[in-house]
Amino acid sequence: MSEEIRFTTADIDAFAAAAHDHNPLHCLEDYARRTPFGGRVVHGMLGVLAALRPALATLPLPLRSIEIRFHRPLRTAVPHRVSVRSDGPGQLLLELHRGGPPYLTVQLEHGSAPGPFASAPVQPGHAPARAAVAHDDAALVGRTNQGRWCPDGSALAALVERLALRSEHLPPLQLGALLWLSYLVGMELPGRQALFRSARIDFAAGPLPPSHTLDYAARVRAVDAESGRIETVATLSCAGSDFAAVSVSAYNRPAFGLPDLSAFVRGLAPSGQLRGRVALVTGASGGLGSCIAAGLAAHGADVIVHGRAAARAEQVASTVRELGARALVFAADLDEPGVWERLVKEVRRELKRLDIAVHNASAPPVALGLLESIPEEAEQLVLSPIRTLIRGHQALLPLLVRQRGWVVGISSEAVQTPPAAWWSYVTVKSAGEALLRALAVDHPELRFLQVRPPRLQTEMTAVHRVAPGLPPERIARRIVASLTGAPPPGNFMLLDRFEET
Repeated sequence: MSEEIRFTTADIDAFAAAAHDHNPLHCLEDYARRTPFGGRVVHGMLGVLAALRPALATLPLPLRSIEIRFHRPLRTAVPHRVSVRSDGPGQLLLELHRGGPPYLTVQLEHGSAPGPFASAPVQPGHAPARAAVAHDDAALVGRTNQGRWCPDGSALAALVERLALRSEHLPPLQLGALLWLSYLVGMELPGRQALFRSARIDFAAGPLPPSHTLDYAARVRAVDAESGRIETVATLSCAGSDFAAVSVSAYNRPAFGLPDLSAFVRGLAPSGQLRGRVALVTGASGGLGSCIAAGLAAHGADVIVHGRAAARAEQVASTVRELGARALVFAADLDEPGVWERLVKEVRRELKRLDIAVHNASAPPVALGLLESIPEEAEQLVLSPIRTLIRGHQALLPLLVRQRGWVVGISSEAVQTPPAAWWSYVTVKSAGEALLRALAVDHPELRFLQVRPPRLQTEMTAVHRVAPGLPPERIARRIVASLTGAPPPGNFMLLDRFEET
């Protein structure tokens, strides 16, 4: 059996409201854009419910156990297929995939008493936590959380209608337990930085009360500091009787905010070498970009601080001003039509010139095989960022030529050693490098710096703690030194070595 499904942001919003799982990775576009996933991720348990529906529609039986494994994040607006097959007597194996390796697998053991099951009354939702909090590993060791949880009744009704689930498909308390799993991982243990890995629920035998409301007692039993993996066990009860034993595994992703820019600048031996110059840094509200902006300001440059999120860009701009330089915040999505022309107008009006352009803004690498992606998706992953980069060079080059300035491109060591399934990211970065080399030939009056850093410790790489990468401060320090040091021979320089001296 196989069935196609596409998730939408409306599905995410409906699930979040029903389950009380408002983790920003699912619900906040600006936050999710700064993560390795490049945008809002579908709740894993929403994917599980979608995978369960075709199986339970033909076999409405209570669950004895369910084991879930998440392999890759689910995305919106693209087709996923649900495959269902028997895995032995009373067992089913479900997979959600896109023609390649599965995104999630569900192994379930079902009972023998068929539905329909009594419906639960619609109730106002209740959950102890209202905002996901980031926890460090030490705070999670041995932690115990308990409380009462109930899905939002009206939101749940809207969700099951969207998924074409019906009351006879699954006992309401088991449905509630599946939604609660998402709440526990995304809002409590680990919380804000969670990345769901796997879960198992073993249900007690016997009839279940027609209710979605449950009481839980959850305890973190193990923390792997190397990978950030959190192992949690829990007991679920209803009306004073235990009905399920739960084990959960999730990653507690590193929480990288803005670097300590004041400490970074103190290590630079600031000078006035760039006083009177104006620099633009795109993506300056992130880890590497913020350090580059602060480093240039420390040497006297006025800085145009670009970022999608105005509040974060303003934080960086405050540091620039504290260093005695002028700062212009330009908060915008560089993919939008006409945005580069608007930026040039602001630069001409406010700062009159442009001496350095650092093209740092970039979409994160999306691990997706070419044969898995649909044509529209593949084109969006590659053509959109290349088009944006070309438009940026076209808009800024006239200003830079006038000042005989610098053009800086930020690439990645992935162009030389491509990781598996990073074809789109490697293609975009390779195109950016080729474009910069070609422009260096066409514009001998300008100087070009191509930067090829390794993996960095930033929000865009924060999946788990294995191979965390270099601190962005080290890369920014070398970039600033290249822009303030002796000019290189010729007008093109490749910066790809970042050892500390």
